[in-house]
Amino acid sequence: MKNALLLFLAFVSFQTLGQTEKVTIKQSGFNPEDFMRVTIGNKVVEMNNEGETLFEGDIDLSKPIKGRILLKTGRYSDFFVEKGATEVTVYKKGYPASLEVPGSKSHQVYHAVHHAKNKKAFVSNTLKYIDDPIALTEFNSGFKFEKLDRADLEKVYNATAEDLKPYLNNVKAFMNTMDLAKIEVGGQIIDFTAADKDDEYFATDKYRGKYLLLDFAATGCGPCWAGYPDMIEQTSKYENLQVLTYNEDNAIEAWQNIAAQRNVTLDWPVLWKGENKLEVFELYKVEGWPLHYLISPTGEVLESWFGSGGDTLEKKLQKHLND
Repeated sequence: MKNALLLFLAFVSFQTLGQTEKVTIKQSGFNPEDFMRVTIGNKVVEMNNEGETLFEGDIDLSKPIKGRILLKTGRYSDFFVEKGATEVTVYKKGYPASLEVPGSKSHQVYHAVHHAKNKKAFVSNTLKYIDDPIALTEFNSGFKFEKLDRADLEKVYNATAEDLKPYLNNVKAFMNTMDLAKIEVGGQIIDFTAADKDDEYFATDKYRGKYLLLDFAATGCGPCWAGYPDMIEQTSKYENLQVLTYNEDNAIEAWQNIAAQRNVTLDWPVLWKGENKLEVFELYKVEGWPLHYLISPTGEVLESWFGSGGDTLEKKLQKHLND
């Protein structure tokens, strides 16, 4: 879920200026009820479910644009259109690896890495397109699924040009923490310092003497937003409890817009910036959102749970803070 949400947020912005070309997206073998949504860049497009053409319209292609086909089952497949390569066909047979965009080098690179047949091909195809940001982005988001060892990770990272290494930021953080002890329930907190949107810094070790609820989240995390109203209500009952939300992305403006739309006002710091931020998320084993840790006043990790909803938070807080 994490990587899927992290990919949707990274879509190239839909442009309104510049050279436009007609983009056509067609389906073959699907029924109208199979499809849930089609996106191009950050634009959700209307679909024609009555025929083979799902979308047809003019789009600025001054740079390659990423799109997505999302089925009602939750399965998705991405594609890239670019100048001179604007016809997309998605076939039911072989989905999600069945999208074709004839002539699109960007889609060719994406497909080669994202839909590699095995671990060896995943590495070799990335190396084949080592100078292409699309290949590096797909490797950066998919390497954990392939369970690559350090040798394979170093092979790709060391082959990447210095100016392109930021595309492998998750790989770097993973390698930096591979041999370090990760946080565990019953163990001690791994302290960190991070800042909010106004560059005010908050350090976890400053909250000794209080219970601390850590909320690892992301702007595009639907369950995070759905859980905040209950989280506000439940945590407000305890004076000896501090909450910190740490967002994995850096979409501060988008987060504020969503908060305003949902009328959500958090009573605790929302953190965005921090030295070794991605390493912190690795040490806390954040593989999806929201991920919570409840820390005792002495720094002991009391509980860890994933997701929101139900009465989980209420029960965890009652169990420990009412003792």
